[in-house]
Amino acid sequence: HIMRSRARVRKHDAEIKGNREEKKESHRDQGYCRPRILVLLPFRSDCEMFVNDLLSLIPERYKIHNKRRFQDEFGDPPSSSSEDEDEQGGSKEVPEWRRVFSGNNDDCFRIGLQISTSSLRLFTDFYHSDIIVCSPLGLRLVTATQDERELTKKGDTDFLSSIEIFIADRAGVLEMQNWENVVLALENSNRVPKKNIEVDLNRIYDWVLNEQGSYYRQNLMFSSFCTWCSRVFSRL
Repeated sequence: HIMRSRARVRKHDAEIKGNREEKKESHRDQGYCRPRILVLLPFRSDCEMFVNDLLSLIPERYKIHNKRRFQDEFGDPPSSSSEDEDEQGGSKEVPEWRRVFSGNNDDCFRIGLQISTSSLRLFTDFYHSDIIVCSPLGLRLVTATQDERELTKKGDTDFLSSIEIFIADRAGVLEMQNWENVVLALENSNRVPKKNIEVDLNRIYDWVLNEQGSYYRQNLMFSSFCTWCSRVFSRL
């Protein structure tokens, strides 16, 4: 989705450059901000798996930036075998525990990914990212609720104004953390930016200008079991 969208933007850039006097309606190809995909995951280990799967799909010619930093921050933490073993030396961890909490189980993180024609950059600023991967808590600390933003004058949601695909993976675990943060992420998405965004209004989708982005956004939720959250999610 990102690569096709960027290719369309570059094609239209060339057409507009070749004929500066004419701007067609067909040149509407973007939103207010660059990020198009928001992915919510419960733990850093899930983010590591997601990014590694993404890296395995991109062309081999692509250059990966900040990969070592990513491995250091999202890889497995130092093991504490003395705490994880019982008196007989056996592991206290049951298979279900390993399935949910194996790896780095920190639940507060966020990272931006930028994909260009020949490289993928990790840890990019949200406004210059194509994909935002974060935990609901990590995103909540950046965006805050509307009341919190009005009270503290802090928090920013403008980078979520043009989300086209919203993914909540391992939703059963997200529900056990705090589902309110997932709902808040949806509520903060596809809103008109509060700040002045430097973008050509002639290039913005009509449905974005008409504040209909939430109706065109594709919501995807994946869970190992069905919960009431799936019914709530389908109505957002």
